[in-house]
Amino acid sequence: MLRAWRNASIQQRRIALAATAIALPPSLIYIHSRALHLEADLQTPPTKLNIDHGGNQSPPKEQATKQLVSLLDIDWPFAKLADLSSGVFSGLGLPRYALLIPEVGQKVVAAFSFDEGSLGKEVIEEAHDLKRNPEMALTAEVRIGDGLCDEELAFLKKRRQFTRKALAKYIHVPESEIDERDIPVIGVAGSGGGLRACLATTCIYEVLQEEGLLGATTYLAGISGSTWAQALFMTLGNQDPTRVLAHLKRRITTHIASPVANLELLNDNALEKYLLRGVLERWYQGYKDIGLVDLYGLMLTGRFLLPNNELVVNDDHLKISSQRKVVETGAVPLPISSMVHHEVPVGQPQKVKERAVSQGQKDIEPEGKSYFQFFEVTPFEFGSEELSSWIPTWSLGRKFDKGKDVNKVPELKLTTLLGTFSSAFCASLSHYLAEVQPLLPKVGIFKLINEQILSHDEDFKSIHLVDASKVPNYVKGMRDQLPDTVPGHFNQDADLTLCDAGMSNNLPFYPLLRRDVDILIAIDSSADIEANPWFSRVEGYAKLRGVKGWPVGAGWPKAGDDAEAQLAEATASSTEEAKAKMSAAQKRKKFALSPVNIWVGQATKSEDPSSTDTNEYTAKQVEENAESVTDSTGLMLIYLPLLPNDEVAGIDPATSDFCSTWNFEWQPEQVDLLRDMTRANFATGKERIRRAVKAMWERKRKQRLSGEKIMGEQRSTP
Repeated sequence: MLRAWRNASIQQRRIALAATAIALPPSLIYIHSRALHLEADLQTPPTKLNIDHGGNQSPPKEQATKQLVSLLDIDWPFAKLADLSSGVFSGLGLPRYALLIPEVGQKVVAAFSFDEGSLGKEVIEEAHDLKRNPEMALTAEVRIGDGLCDEELAFLKKRRQFTRKALAKYIHVPESEIDERDIPVIGVAGSGGGLRACLATTCIYEVLQEEGLLGATTYLAGISGSTWAQALFMTLGNQDPTRVLAHLKRRITTHIASPVANLELLNDNALEKYLLRGVLERWYQGYKDIGLVDLYGLMLTGRFLLPNNELVVNDDHLKISSQRKVVETGAVPLPISSMVHHEVPVGQPQKVKERAVSQGQKDIEPEGKSYFQFFEVTPFEFGSEELSSWIPTWSLGRKFDKGKDVNKVPELKLTTLLGTFSSAFCASLSHYLAEVQPLLPKVGIFKLINEQILSHDEDFKSIHLVDASKVPNYVKGMRDQLPDTVPGHFNQDADLTLCDAGMSNNLPFYPLLRRDVDILIAIDSSADIEANPWFSRVEGYAKLRGVKGWPVGAGWPKAGDDAEAQLAEATASSTEEAKAKMSAAQKRKKFALSPVNIWVGQATKSEDPSSTDTNEYTAKQVEENAESVTDSTGLMLIYLPLLPNDEVAGIDPATSDFCSTWNFEWQPEQVDLLRDMTRANFATGKERIRRAVKAMWERKRKQRLSGEKIMGEQRSTP
């Protein structure tokens, strides 16, 4: 094992050290984390130096560091290395658990050697086992088109058999009255927001299941933290959100970057193999620039996708395509996970391109400006609406040329994808500065800094401090088959870079809108929930894509719409008085929206020529009687923001430290508080939701019967 380290390349050594570095605080995750309780070992005095250094006591850190580096190049017997490492790490001031690092480091580097008998060699041999990876016998081709794949269409047909029964029970009508053609297509959209979002989304899943609405749902879409909830729901949770919550309560009492926990996982042969399988496969395929996204995904997998006893692991849980087994039956909703590619024009500004969309509108891309392209992955396909091209999910990770795969490798594992889905740290410099900008004073030198930030914002959008994850570019060599709006470099690029979709929109509206959902349930666990532009962005998307029926104007009122706060400020005689009055106004109002908000849109203009309504597409609130649904023609949006509830003390998503996006360590009682709060919030509008869903079914039924009547009259006309 030591010889493997000695013979390893510099790059292999770096990877081994990076893999074990997840155990060395302060890591990036720890820097951003608000977790206050580290393992007791962190407080334990370091091991005393037990070897002789020529009469000297513990060496200074500089000397200890040199010793550590030199140890990596010497073929020491393992026992001697352990002795030396004890002294070296004592010199660095690290706790006793650091003694595991040499052993784990040797194991990891041996795995990446791919020598006979190594873990890497074993993983690659298993990769070609058709029983383990049946996709290795299949040839993949790129599917061109904007529609859904045949597998998803077949799923929809089977899913309606389940949603029919569930809908009848939920809206309290006999099943015999439900025609499958009238069943509303319901999609649930879970936002990003780290572990807070993962837990909140799972809590809402649980309430929806108890109420019977989850059984009537067709799609579960997620971004960032909500993709973790989806992954657990489809794997270890066995499609039971209560089981997922119980699993999380046991696993997240330990931080994902816990030194002790991660070293112990990597020191266990079976778990090391489970966790490193995907990374080893990617390395062997040539992706040797393993970075923070891969390590982050490794930590997430080790904390979330291991069973509580850690004795039995299921490799199928690491493959999204394996979820087909249960999805194909139609028994559960189809999960959709989102990512984005950040398109940054280089060289000359891009020529403005136009393409026709429905109703004669034009899709015009800003000249020379960066933008995001949405990608999605389901158990069936991976691809992008903007590229109008898709590949089977089991082929994700293969190289393609001119629409056909050119190699056969195992499917890209969730150990990489979990990190990719939630790689918010790959944001552009512009996004980082946007976080800092509100904290800067607006006077003096800070005013100049603020002006410089704003004036160079477009330049900062092209700078990424952390590299995004890479997957093979499956549209390489397909220039003639792609939409004209696709940048030309896609024709020759070897890879696609993908990152957290929350950089574009923290709610996964787009994948659901392209599937023509009738009802969209949005679970919003975003930070700064009132200030985010998710709704205005989706309005732009709806206009761009010709989506009919989006409830225009839905969402949080803009800051300028707060008339009470403006009046308080205008009538104040001093800054202090204005702040006091505005604070009082905010306390009276609390939030502009409630925990349950329902809007419905219009897809068609009024046929009444005398109508003077100039805002016919504007969202209409759905009140208790749900009459606005019957009179509408657009889709329904049920918005569930994560807000505090007076009935549940001890938790406020905006101010409680444990609710921070960067907190990865929750105690069971904190999970219970969040669960109680989401349930109390949902209870404030659960009957209004039921009436609204029933009204949508009645509207679709009425429209179908009216259409059949007209067609019948036309056929009977001589």
